Amino acid sequence: MPADDASLVQRLLDDAFKGYAAIRLGKLRPEVVDELVRRLGGTDLATTEAKVGFLLEQKTRLQKLKRASGSPPEPSTPMATPPEAAPPEPSTPEPSPPEATPPEPSTQPVFKTAHKLRIVAFNCLKLRLDCKEIQREWDELIIELSRYDVLMLSEVRASDKFYQTRTSKLLEKLNACSEVQWEMRTSEPSGPGAEEVHLVLAKKPVSVLRVATLKTLDGLAMDHSPFVVLLEDLRFKGQLKRFNVVSVHFPPKSSSTRRAARDAQIRKFMTTYSTQAATRLDSPFTDQAAKELRTKAPYVAHVVGGDFNADAKELRELDAEKSGFEIVLGAVRTSVGGKSYDNFCINRDCKDHLTVGADVLDLSNYANFSAGLQGVSDHAPIALRLTEVPRAT
Repeated sequence: MPADDASLVQRLLDDAFKGYAAIRLGKLRPEVVDELVRRLGGTDLATTEAKVGFLLEQKTRLQKLKRASGSPPEPSTPMATPPEAAPPEPSTPEPSPPEATPPEPSTQPVFKTAHKLRIVAFNCLKLRLDCKEIQREWDELIIELSRYDVLMLSEVRASDKFYQTRTSKLLEKLNACSEVQWEMRTSEPSGPGAEEVHLVLAKKPVSVLRVATLKTLDGLAMDHSPFVVLLEDLRFKGQLKRFNVVSVHFPPKSSSTRRAARDAQIRKFMTTYSTQAATRLDSPFTDQAAKELRTKAPYVAHVVGGDFNADAKELRELDAEKSGFEIVLGAVRTSVGGKSYDNFCINRDCKDHLTVGADVLDLSNYANFSAGLQGVSDHAPIALRLTEVPRAT
């Protein structure tokens, strides 16, 4: 078995199939399914349906054992035929010295378990789930996205012909891949040309508290209006349990006119968001503001993610850091032409409560219509990981 398949088998057993329901198990390679069945003692299972049913039964058993023991259980294995015992030696054995009493094993794990919120931002190029040429790629992408907690999708076509069918299909597929349900919220349509919307999807138990579409900021119209969504995740144990996520898509710099529009809109967003509470759903932007407002305003992490059409250096020049944000990604490739267009910006003070990690989910095939190449998008999804480190109270 290839090393990647063997590693996947071991991970599934160690995690007690966490995140894998019937549909996702059925999409595994047949060799992986057969090895899982063999490792768990399954016999006389001829069909994929029977094997998946057996694995779901074992998943329930493994998860119960894991909850009872507090550690991953060892999977059951088929009973092997014991080797024949060798005949005893005729010599008289030496007397064994008295055995020392082994120390009692510690029941406490070495490391504490820290809760993580995992977020993806993705310019999804019209959300073309109905394109047959890239159906397999979309299916694999949705399986991967279902592992995260929050999805922020931009460049979703807003017309009735496409919008309802594509967004409903996305939600249906995500729910089929997950053991819990997803909640989806949509921005108001906006844009020059064909109108688009932002989608924000949250996987339970993450809950949506409020939403807002920022069509204008201080009188300046936003081409693709940023979409602000206030979320709450009560699995966090410390003082910070709320997250203001903002899906953005700023104009391209394809001409001097469009570049000027991009610069004006990014700078206005950064400065207005940090200084005017209404743009961030009245959530405090700093720890000091949360302290001054006390129980009326819990600590909040602010996450702005999506297609800025600007790299990290340009975001600094457009006042992102001066406005209290930290830029998460450097000038790494996030698009078909190798440009660094997609990023996350977080409020600096959230790092008093969380550690931060990020990835670019680099696509094998990018869409490039000018070269006649199909793909799910001309942008890569980007992922953010926020891990709780509770402060002393």
